[in-house]
Amino acid sequence: MRARRLDQLEGAAAPRAVVVAWLAGAHAFATLSLHAQWLLGQPPDSWPFVLLPRQAAAHVRRTMREARELDVIRAIGDAVDETVFLVELMLHLNAITDDLWRAAALRCRLLVAEMRALALEPDPSGTDGPQPVEGDPSVAERIEMWFSAVSALAAAVATADEARRLLEHRYFDGAPILFPGTADRWEAVREASTEIASVAAGVVGPLDGLRNRGARDAAALLQAGHFADTARAAALGLRGDSRGARAVTARILRTANRAPT
Repeated sequence: MRARRLDQLEGAAAPRAVVVAWLAGAHAFATLSLHAQWLLGQPPDSWPFVLLPRQAAAHVRRTMREARELDVIRAIGDAVDETVFLVELMLHLNAITDDLWRAAALRCRLLVAEMRALALEPDPSGTDGPQPVEGDPSVAERIEMWFSAVSALAAAVATADEARRLLEHRYFDGAPILFPGTADRWEAVREASTEIASVAAGVVGPLDGLRNRGARDAAALLQAGHFADTARAAALGLRGDSRGARAVTARILRTANRAPT
């Protein structure tokens, strides 16, 4: 029951407002990690999982002064559920973006190094220099694999970027949820992947991973749903709704099984 109500009330005004307002202040810190270190020295009442649900509950009680107490209590429970979900989603997106930019930055560096190595390869039609080892990919095959890797990286970065923007728009009124340092690093790796893709496209034309906008939008929507469901399952678990958390987790697994490989 609680899971269904949470599905219906995602992005409700009071929880969304208190979380967005909190983020505006929290973003004075460069990263979520730095903010968390600061929070450790603060009283527990200032921690987001305590402070923000309490603020949302207070807002509900103020706006429902004339309502029956039972209705107020139910509305407060729904607002707290929603607030915990939004905090979980914010934490998850910052953490996953930290992981994604590190992996993408490493892949960018590897692709640039491989591009330089391929540029130094001897002319395969010539007889000078070392001969290829039987069974190893040819230079042409390695170049083709490089183009495929560039295409896959560019598509993965573009998809993750769009998925996060979809979630910001739906749940946070379009407010940026990434902490400034994480946002800067993500933007740097996004620009680097775009630049590498542009170099590749100058040789072979538009890359497969970026050519099909419809497929990329569908992938971003699927990824956004996965991120939201992951946060929702965690939020339900925190609120003691283990049955709801299991139901959402089952939905995540069903969606993963249907996802294209």
